[in-house]
Order: sequence, then structure tokens, then C-alpha cells
Amino acid sequence: MNIINYLKQARKNASLSLQDVAHLLEMDVSNLSKYERGIKTPTLQVILGYHIITKIPLSELFGQHILTAIDSISKKLTQFITRLEEEVTSPKMEQRIASLYEVLNTISCLKDVSENNHEKE
Repeated sequence: MNIINYLKQARKNASLSLQDVAHLLEMDVSNLSKYERGIKTPTLQVILGYHIITKIPLSELFGQHILTAIDSISKKLTQFITRLEEEVTSPKMEQRIASLYEVLNTISCLKDVSENNHEKE
């Protein structure tokens, strides 16, 4: 399911009208309708608004975009850590590398969660 389907379905599941959500997001109903029908691409503000109003998880709204970002950042982070480990080490550098490994572990957890959510679709 793509983001457009999620927006409309999340609104309906929350028993909210298009007018309700438009009012809460301070938007014109016709523009919001265009987002829900896929005529216009929803802005980040609209997506976050739906997330807040309908409690739909961001992982469902962003789907594959999250996985792509995680993969890209993980790859860059791994390369960066490798490069730093090749440099002359000092206690400060070791702490920096340890902190970067923590970020990499966090990203791995995010990827696992996102992949599990994506597979359920």
C-alpha cells in the first residue's frame, strides 16, 4: 500500500471527515483531497499531521523511503567507522568510534522494525 492509500484509510479508520482533517491541518479541503487521491504529493507537514491525528506509524507512511535512508546511512556509517579505525587511535578517537557503533546498532534495530512492518503490507 502506498502513502496515498494510508492517508485516506487512516483518516477513515479514525472516523474523521476530510473537512475535519483539513480544519486541523489548516488546509483547504480540495488540496487535502488531492493528496488523498494522489493528484498532489503530500508535504512532510501533511504526512506528520496525519501521523499525529490518526496515530498511524511513520514507518507505514514512509515505508520503503525509510528502508532506503537506513541502508544509505548504514553504508556511509560503516565506511566512516572503517576509515576512523585506520587512523591513529587515541582515547578520544576510540570514544568517537564507540559512539558511531552505537548509532549503527540503533540504525540496525530501526531497519529490523521497518522491514518487519514493510513485509506485513
